[in-house]
Amino acid sequence: MNEQHFSSIPVYEEGHEKGDLIWFLHGLGDTHYTWEEIFNDLKSDFRLLSMDLPGHGSSLEYFNEQSEYMDAAVSCLKKITEQASKDRPFFLLGHSLGAEIALQFAASFPGLVKGVVLLDGGYIQNEDVAADLATDLKQVQEFYKSYQFSSWESYLEHEKAYYQRWSDVVQRAALAKMTEDEDKRIISKTKLSTYEAAIKSLHIYPSKVIYSEVECPILLLRSSLPEASNAMKEVAAKRLIRAASDATDQIIPNAGHNIHIDAPHEVANRIRKWIEANKEGR
Repeated sequence: MNEQHFSSIPVYEEGHEKGDLIWFLHGLGDTHYTWEEIFNDLKSDFRLLSMDLPGHGSSLEYFNEQSEYMDAAVSCLKKITEQASKDRPFFLLGHSLGAEIALQFAASFPGLVKGVVLLDGGYIQNEDVAADLATDLKQVQEFYKSYQFSSWESYLEHEKAYYQRWSDVVQRAALAKMTEDEDKRIISKTKLSTYEAAIKSLHIYPSKVIYSEVECPILLLRSSLPEASNAMKEVAAKRLIRAASDATDQIIPNAGHNIHIDAPHEVANRIRKWIEANKEGR
């Protein structure tokens, strides 16, 4: 990926200038490296841009821990898109937390966003999983403490067991989101305070309240694994479809929450077809 800096934040780009523009937003604790396989599949047809969200990867210092995370992320994205893509309208794609940010951005700046793609995010709400803020914060704190490893080897073995497939590209993305602390433990680059701020923002800004405010088409690509949660996900997806003015729901087979990692070619093909169909309809 080609790297440029705007307001000191790196922006990563692939594809050709005349293609439709797509901005990519990764999930909590991740980095732009998560998009490498998707970019490889789409770069011949589109201009693709990504960045590390505030408090993540190369943008660690661009999040004030006292700030409200959703506001900070949306404001940061607006500033960067103004400079990097000159306010040219674009498609906006987000995974997990990135999907929540994408919806908030599309509702806030309808003239900029031609369509939103949600990768297994932006549709499940707190009440669907019986989560209050205190419980969510406790869970993320416990996760953060447990997500530490004695060596890079043990970390990679853990990651290999989590995904449905593995490759050198997936390994690069896995390594990019972690670092080694002073005690030689392998830990997340993203601080606990950023995790906590992001979780709080999902309670302050539940995406269901803005579905009707998103004027552009929405494509929800959701996971099929684990099967035990599919009934809940079906209910959540139907709520989105009912409330949004133009939303499509599609399931990616044999894929868990990180559907762009588990099924990158299938996800890329669905994105390509949906964008082409929406271009024809305009």
